[in-house]
Amino acid sequence: MWFLAVSLLILVASTYQINHGNLGDLSNDLSSFLTWKKNFNVTYTTQVEHDRRFQVFQDNCKLLNAIRKLAIDSTATFGFTRFMDWTHEDKMASLSWNQNPDAKPIPNQDPRAKRSSAPPPPTFDWRNQNGNNYISPVADQGKCGSCYAFASTAVVESQMVINNPSKFLNQSYTCLLIFTCYKNVYPNQSEQQLVSCATQTTQATEVYNGQNWNIAYKSYGCSGGSVINMYDYIKSNGQDSETVYPYSNATYNNQNNGSCSPQNPQTTSPAGARLTNYWTVSGEQNIASQVASTGPVAYAIWFPWANSNSSMWYYTGGVYQPLSGECPGQTWTPNQSWGWPGHMLTFVGYNLTANPPYWIAKNSWGPNWGINGYINWYYGNGQCAMYNWAHAATAYSY
Repeated sequence: MWFLAVSLLILVASTYQINHGNLGDLSNDLSSFLTWKKNFNVTYTTQVEHDRRFQVFQDNCKLLNAIRKLAIDSTATFGFTRFMDWTHEDKMASLSWNQNPDAKPIPNQDPRAKRSSAPPPPTFDWRNQNGNNYISPVADQGKCGSCYAFASTAVVESQMVINNPSKFLNQSYTCLLIFTCYKNVYPNQSEQQLVSCATQTTQATEVYNGQNWNIAYKSYGCSGGSVINMYDYIKSNGQDSETVYPYSNATYNNQNNGSCSPQNPQTTSPAGARLTNYWTVSGEQNIASQVASTGPVAYAIWFPWANSNSSMWYYTGGVYQPLSGECPGQTWTPNQSWGWPGHMLTFVGYNLTANPPYWIAKNSWGPNWGINGYINWYYGNGQCAMYNWAHAATAYSY
């Protein structure tokens, strides 16, 4: 009886910890800062910078602990992340703040958006299909509002693998001098080419509340942009590899996007990408069907935001739902000015049997954020959904 009572007590205690993973304040003392630096491999070149970032760390700890108090019953957990030494200005620079595109209604025109009519399977994950992972490694956009370039590139890279798996999956190489081993060699396309070059205006027809609109999409480099522009640019110009056109946002000051100097991926880059078609899909069930039938899609959200703080900065696991007040409470509509930052994710799968159900979303904040660079985003009600539709594409390698 004593053993049973102790076992039940341990079970209750462990369940309490699992359901309430955000209990208690996290320390912001120097010891915690040094441990955080070690865990996230952070170094500074001067003592002055070290001391300044320690102060930022302490300030962010206060913001994090406030989030944890609000999230006491959340299905997600929040804790120390890579952003603990980022200033408010650093964080703002990484979000999309571009203005609304020019939009005009088209009353009697059929929508261009394609929809997948088949019901989605209950679970799906492109990282594990028949034992294969079709998704390229998580990238890092840094302090540049280029999430749209990374989300569209993630879609293109996954399409390259899906449509030509023999070129990328299970590639043989010699290991231990005499043995034949196998590994996946993923495409790595240039986000910098999109940030610096894909700044044209793209006309597209979209549907809002049953009405068709002709929208002129415009991208703004490190200040934000549109996946539609990226797809349109890649379809016309191709996309270089990262080796040919590397990402260098860290060298730009004041969100300068750098000069455009692309190669010709059709002729000079054997690892270049070509995009054949792109379209939009609306409604969560249709988006899930599209993910399972065609591949990952880029999805726009209003960035969860309240009182100059965001729970998403500190996400460490579980199923994420924006906290109360963190979403603007409406979808974006044509001719509406942006009063809220935006962000782009790439949906690579979902789990509709989980409680609660969730999307599997690839982010562009590096592999040491969230769940190895991913976030399990709550499925249902289009939470913080900016558009309530996603961008899909088909692409191949040259």
